[in-house]
Amino acid sequence: MTTTVETEAAGFLILVGEPAIVDPRARKLAVAALNGGNVDTDLAVMRAPEATVAQAEAELLQVGMFGGNRCAWLRGFDTSLEREVDDLLELVERGVPAGACLLVTASAIDRRSRLYKAVKGLDGFEDLRIAVDRGGNLEEDSVHALVRAECRRAGLAEPSGAVLALVSERAGSNEGVLLGEIQKLCLAVAEGGALEVAQVRELMSDYAQAGVFGLTDALSRRDGPAAQAALDEMLDRGQFPLMICAALGTHVGALYEASRHLGLLSRRDLEGSPDRFTRSAWKSLPAEVRAGFSSPWRAFHQFQAAAAFGSTALAALHSRVLDLDSALKLSPLSERMLFAGFVSSACSR
Repeated sequence: MTTTVETEAAGFLILVGEPAIVDPRARKLAVAALNGGNVDTDLAVMRAPEATVAQAEAELLQVGMFGGNRCAWLRGFDTSLEREVDDLLELVERGVPAGACLLVTASAIDRRSRLYKAVKGLDGFEDLRIAVDRGGNLEEDSVHALVRAECRRAGLAEPSGAVLALVSERAGSNEGVLLGEIQKLCLAVAEGGALEVAQVRELMSDYAQAGVFGLTDALSRRDGPAAQAALDEMLDRGQFPLMICAALGTHVGALYEASRHLGLLSRRDLEGSPDRFTRSAWKSLPAEVRAGFSSPWRAFHQFQAAAAFGSTALAALHSRVLDLDSALKLSPLSERMLFAGFVSSACSR
């Protein structure tokens, strides 16, 4: 995970990584770019793919309407949309208006792509992704760096090697969920104190062993009872509801991305075994599509689940995850009731 020294915001900023990690950093940079301007009126937050680069540029042209600076934040940019990539590269080359800042956040970007090659040298580019090892789990050194950073942010002492090793051992493969777990651990320690191994053992779920995979697998199969059982188990273990919701958002987002490429596969490709898929259909996919998956095995199962839902249903399901997130923060209803409603909706056919 790339670490970046705090500098004055540039006219063009692009951040890549898990939204739970990227979004707080992005908002901080957006506020800095406004340079004292009004966040409510001078910051335009737009969500791709509904919002486009052209619309973001139009927002930037309103510089001076509400204040001296203007910032447009285009969230969830889809780097596989060639036309949008073209528009973004053209805007980067032209430059944004004086006093304006274009902030783009994306969950992924292929390091072999022309977009990555064009922006990787910019002062405003930050790659906040955590690498994964061959087993699919988050890379150890980057996990350690994230733990240290969160401990510093919480005003805690430097974590011991034993603490770092145990967190890394339990980290699993989801950056957003890991961040939530680390923040949960930090909240259990008084400012100035140090995180202890015993606290990690007691409070941190073991995502390398099971984690949210039972839940996401059940949702992929649209097996409501199994999904509800997995949720109940996680809540019984003390898992933070908002972290469960973040994991659901990541999973549904991945399925939606897979659904966009289903036209490249036949029904027969998804009815066979993962091994047959790896030997044939996987190799026929364009390199930029394959780059979006950590392994052929994971791609096979995500394509199968995406086909069971369809892109329209997955887009609606993603909206329901956002509604669930808001309800968990604001609704007087119990967390179990809110999750039960989501599972029932997600698994109905």
